[in-house]
Amino acid sequence: MQEALAAFEKKPTLHSASYLISRQPNAREGLKIYNTLIHHKIQVDAPVYKALLCTCKKQGEFNIVMTLWPDMCDSNIKYDPLILKIVAEAAAKKDNVQAAKDVMTKIKSTDVQVRLELIRTNIYR
Repeated sequence: MQEALAAFEKKPTLHSASYLISRQPNAREGLKIYNTLIHHKIQVDAPVYKALLCTCKKQGEFNIVMTLWPDMCDSNIKYDPLILKIVAEAAAKKDNVQAAKDVMTKIKSTDVQVRLELIRTNIYR
């Protein structure tokens, strides 16, 4: 893993970032990988956000999710049900009303297929 991280530091890519983040036992280490992309001015895509959000959720690091939310809103990623579900859960756990409203706005603006998936996961009612 250390060799992969060293190679990533030299030449970061979105694919390697999402892979490495998903393999991190610690959400803070995943955040370092994310920050490497930002430092190299690489626009983060949905798979990287998804990997980081899943890592954060596993570790209960909902503060990190909330710090990522503004970046996600500023980027033009395609929101999938899992991304919105994790952000909604983090907003609820951190009593972040504005983030919860933002998530609902994103849900309302997504296509019907995403909304149907969210209904199945009891996020959108």
